[in-house]
Amino acid sequence: MARVGIVGGGAFGTALACVVRRSGHEVILWAREPDVAAAINRDAANPVFLPGIALAPGIAATNELAAAAKGADFMLLAPPAQHMRAVTGELRAHLARGAPVVTCSKGVERGTCALMSQVIAETLPGTPVAVLSGPSFAHDIALDSPVGVTLACADRGIGERLAQAIGTPRFRTYLSDDVTGALIGMNLTYDGWLVTATEHGQVVLVSRDLDEHHVISLPGSEAAEAYSEAVAAEGRS
Repeated sequence: MARVGIVGGGAFGTALACVVRRSGHEVILWAREPDVAAAINRDAANPVFLPGIALAPGIAATNELAAAAKGADFMLLAPPAQHMRAVTGELRAHLARGAPVVTCSKGVERGTCALMSQVIAETLPGTPVAVLSGPSFAHDIALDSPVGVTLACADRGIGERLAQAIGTPRFRTYLSDDVTGALIGMNLTYDGWLVTATEHGQVVLVSRDLDEHHVISLPGSEAAEAYSEAVAAEGRS
């Protein structure tokens, strides 16, 4: 069991707290709003951002960033993009050396046009950074509906450990090493540019289908050779 700190008591941060708690980990969530933290601790609910949804039991909430970071094996960062720099700047004094962080925030920083990974590289230098990218929606995640996401990390070993820790049979994590691509794809997907269906399950199928088509298009890959052989065999039949 890991201790996982989550930054951001909005809809997405709270939904991710449910996922991580269902995976059997200790979860402490930092919320800026005192009433949000109080409701999570008292009622296992977040009526401000996820009204009408019962949260996974056992999530602890706090208004102290240091408490969320204390002893954390890794952290999920889900503040609004425009607050990422300030929040991670404050987090730096409390995060354990070498503890990975996973940015889950959509958007680029106004003024600099920096991606969230670039912001974190400046505010938390030397910290391993991963990206959690959809398509996914907080409501579906909180209700434990089947969801597929991409977890991207330049360090494959760290990425594999994070994907295994976060993933569940109903929250499928697909590993990638393309951090920048995942961040850009996150922004495009939620703006509807890549979304070709209204239901999340259909979107996942489209995303996975595109990924498989990319793999089999790589010259010299085993997948490409197998695909070519299958096509040739079909032609002979």
